[in-house]
Amino acid sequence: MTDDSTSVHDPFKQFERDRFSLVAQKYDEAIATVTSQVDEAILDAVGASGLRLLDVACGTGWLSAAALKREAIVTGLDYAENMVAIARVRCPQASFYNGDAENLPFESGQFEAVVCSLSILHFPNPERAIAESFRVLKPGGRYAFTCWTPPTCNPFMALILGSVQTYGNMDLDLPSGPPLFRFGERGECERVLSAEGFTEVSVTELPIKWTFSTPK
Repeated sequence: MTDDSTSVHDPFKQFERDRFSLVAQKYDEAIATVTSQVDEAILDAVGASGLRLLDVACGTGWLSAAALKREAIVTGLDYAENMVAIARVRCPQASFYNGDAENLPFESGQFEAVVCSLSILHFPNPERAIAESFRVLKPGGRYAFTCWTPPTCNPFMALILGSVQTYGNMDLDLPSGPPLFRFGERGECERVLSAEGFTEVSVTELPIKWTFSTPK
């Protein structure tokens, strides 16, 4: 199963893999404590208790750990090797793989639930990743993902992007990727999920609280 547009040589994919491997420990200590606030809602959406569950782009394993507490049979996958290494330490009861969300190394119909938290924006071809999640689900299985809403309705993202534009270097030569907030639009979520075969699609907004020790 190959696709040149999503191969290991894709510049954006390579950049994302290398960047997250580089910052894996710092991400686990600072960012994951925030992003994990949506974990319970994701697991509720798929009815995770006791299910055979795949955590796509599992990062350092926070969502996988929450699923294990619900007695799910958890498999996790992430492209960044150092993220996977931390996840294995956090969740020794789960099975983790270093792999590609756009080319999942699993048989069709293997899982009863697939989840993906705040990672869809990191895939060069999100449709391909969603299609792969659909493929590995059993008939009647459930899929849930989370993503950031756009700055127009997300004060935190508006603050971050505004700060980067004001104080950062906007002339960096970075590989281009998909629109950052594409799936923050309700209609786009519904359209893409339906096109990839999902039915009874629903979209819910979830709050995240991010607390800083100082204004800086």
